[in-house]
Amino acid sequence: MGEGLVKRLLLLASGVLVGAGLGLLAVFGFGVTGRNTEAKSDLQKTSEAAVLSSAPLAGSVAPDFDARNLAGDVVSLSDYRGKVVLLNFWATWCAPCEVEMPLLQDRYSQYSTEIEVLAVNYAEPEKDVKAFADKYGLSFPVLLDPNGQVNDLYHVRGYP
Repeated sequence: MGEGLVKRLLLLASGVLVGAGLGLLAVFGFGVTGRNTEAKSDLQKTSEAAVLSSAPLAGSVAPDFDARNLAGDVVSLSDYRGKVVLLNFWATWCAPCEVEMPLLQDRYSQYSTEIEVLAVNYAEPEKDVKAFADKYGLSFPVLLDPNGQVNDLYHVRGYP
């Protein structure tokens, strides 16, 4: 894989993470008000530390999972072992996800021989997920996580 592509992928991943961080800040950061701000802050720190201590670590092998795609086939993350895989956790009601998905599709179209994208939808009706995928012309695998097991495995706390 070329150095330029790696830099672009890291930039894309960084952008996704920054967007997720800003989203979490907007949801959780501005919701902390009142006299018990310090106590709430400590509780949030404790919760975040507990989640992060058991979350998958950078550089380690990603936890394997099985999920059904929109064609009805079961897909395992381990099917992609040895490839660069971008896992995207999303929902149809997530406004930033609506902005992000066409960008992911564009990059996937350009670099599909070098990167795989697996879009894991959280607990939504299959018909809604399919309509979203059709609307944005998604050609990468869209996976269904009806009970949130994959999201739990990766400690997903919010979207985007």
